[in-house]
Amino acid sequence: MKTANRQFGDYGSRIMNLQGIKQILQGVNGVPGNRPIGMSAAGDYDPQTFAFNSVVVENWDAMMSPYDPYANTKCLSVRYDELFKGNTRDHGQYVVKLYPEFIKAPGANTPMNNNGNPKPIKTLGNNNPKTLATGNMTGKLFFTGNWSGTQTTESGLYPQAVAFQLTANNEFIMADRNGVVAARGSCIVSGNTISGSYKMFSSSETFSFTGSFDNNTQRLICTLGQGTSTTGQGKWTMAKD
Repeated sequence: MKTANRQFGDYGSRIMNLQGIKQILQGVNGVPGNRPIGMSAAGDYDPQTFAFNSVVVENWDAMMSPYDPYANTKCLSVRYDELFKGNTRDHGQYVVKLYPEFIKAPGANTPMNNNGNPKPIKTLGNNNPKTLATGNMTGKLFFTGNWSGTQTTESGLYPQAVAFQLTANNEFIMADRNGVVAARGSCIVSGNTISGSYKMFSSSETFSFTGSFDNNTQRLICTLGQGTSTTGQGKWTMAKD
């Protein structure tokens, strides 16, 4: 995108060659049937195009806050108003809401030697990476640290960013972007499973969670619920920072 360095979206005609689009769409112009959202009365189509790099999506919530202060969904709302485009025949008014999910790939920050080459991976008496990884992916020591990911419904809908810290003292801590602790609780680790509860300071509500770490996907999957229940409030899909 020509404009990707100054903004993450623009009309397609400013970014790419749209020659031939109008000719292709003549077959669906002015007749009943499926057609792209945003067509004009003459069949012109100038789609909105977006390019999201890692910097944009990592800072997505902060960027969207000024634009969506009331709904608090942190979604990018894209409007398509065909009446405004003069299409009074096949017109419609639409809003598409976008929310990207971004999870850093494991090993993104690979340690380097002074010559710029990756440092060799040290093994501990066993050169089988699978065996070594499995041994490290369980137990209290592994779970200690910072976790980040998304909270969704239990069926995977309406993703929102979530992060928390698990300490060596089995504490569960959730803080806001400014580092102010928003929730605190405790957890219990057994092998690759974890369970616990925490209290939200803003509402005095208590929530409980339980889940396990999947070595294949390298993700901690937990369900959570209100009070002592561990279901009914959604699901966490987390990666260790």
